[in-house]
Amino acid sequence: MLKIKKLNFMNKAEEKEELTLQTVPKAVNYLINEIAEMRVLLERVESQLGLGVDKHRPIGIEDACRILIQTKNGLNKMIRNNSA
Repeated sequence: MLKIKKLNFMNKAEEKEELTLQTVPKAVNYLINEIAEMRVLLERVESQLGLGVDKHRPIGIEDACRILIQTKNGLNKMIRNNSA
């Protein structure tokens, strides 16, 4: 006999329901919908931040120097040598 640990999940009305073999499909559907909603919110935040599909945003020379711990001359040398 299969024993299921008692778990609660929330439905849209914020009512707690006991997780049983019969309610697993409903719980999975609820989780799928929640994930879909999170994706929509994440895409909205990404677009507001100006992040594209590749999630990269150009930075300035000063920021690149700070991140790479290089001077401007050192950074230019790295670029010329194609070692960046």
